Amino acid sequence: MTVETDASIWEISSDTHRASIIRRQGDFQRFREIAHRTFDEIQNRRICDVDLPVFPSTPVTCSVEIGRVWQPGAQPSFDVFDRIQEQGFVRHLVVTRAGAPIFRST
Repeated sequence: MTVETDASIWEISSDTHRASIIRRQGDFQRFREIAHRTFDEIQNRRICDVDLPVFPSTPVTCSVEIGRVWQPGAQPSFDVFDRIQEQGFVRHLVVTRAGAPIFRST
């Protein structure tokens, strides 16, 4: 996969990096709000005709929440990549827009 020179790179990150970063319900709610706003901002920039490559490095609960806040009728499809030791990043899951299968493992 190559990245276009004019590509937008979106990132949700934290200053704190540890296994138990989501410790309270409030932390989880804050992540949900940020993920929702990020998808809204991507949608507002009219980036719905492309598949977004996603390289998650999140606790499982956050990954599930990303799937919950995503709106298949309005927001772009995305390809989820996983890092495999000897293969590098490999497309693992394709999440498509309305009218197509929602989840398809590759």
